[in-house]
Amino acid sequence: NHMAFKEAAIAFATEQGVDIGNTLAARLKKNLFGDGRATRSIDVIVVNKLGNDLRLVKAPQPKENSDGSGVWSSSILPPSDIKANTQEGYGCESHGFMTGVTVAKVWYKDVKTGKQYVLTTSNPYSGSNHSE
Repeated sequence: NHMAFKEAAIAFATEQGVDIGNTLAARLKKNLFGDGRATRSIDVIVVNKLGNDLRLVKAPQPKENSDGSGVWSSSILPPSDIKANTQEGYGCESHGFMTGVTVAKVWYKDVKTGKQYVLTTSNPYSGSNHSE
């Protein structure tokens, strides 16, 4: 009987300390409103195989670049340092009605050589994605 199984599952979860009300509310909220990320988002992983540390030079909000749109994801901002032979990540997302993330640029500098690297990503509302 399906109903008896459901009641037994709820009873077991409750015995284990699971707050069914909050769990169901969270699932309903996610199903109705999504996971909280914007319509367009980009998660970038930088793998530093240079052998030297990288230091953030600048990372203006994407919408502040010419022809740019979007903002950095508040929970995963571009890291200030990327140690040699490690990986770090950051994210950006659309900000506004029917917008994407375009011209999201981050500048890093090799702390030993001084050479600068510019990482550019785009995920427009329409059209194709790209990274450089």
